[in-house]
Amino acid sequence: MASQRTLGGRTAIVGTGSRAAMFIRGIIERPTTSQVVALCEPNSIRARYYNDLLTSLGAPVVPVYQPEDFKSMLEKEKVETIVVTCVDALHHLYIIPALEAGGEYYS
Repeated sequence: MASQRTLGGRTAIVGTGSRAAMFIRGIIERPTTSQVVALCEPNSIRARYYNDLLTSLGAPVVPVYQPEDFKSMLEKEKVETIVVTCVDALHHLYIIPALEAGGEYYS
């Protein structure tokens, strides 16, 4: 029998469009199995909005990384799972490096 792994863990949100809020709320509702540890977002206003959302839900502020720093974010923040909510046409820019690093991908 294969071992079951709980989804979640140390999670990074890539892109902070409107879809990100749904995922963040779901992650925050499961603090024993997952936590948001980083945002990857080039727009500082959106990143600030989502850090404000995190704190309003009782979670800590997380570091914000630029897209060109994605790979270093994975390593530095010990990311286990990424949730990609940026423009669909850009998903491959994050999925492939995350899979190569051994992470999981959700969009």
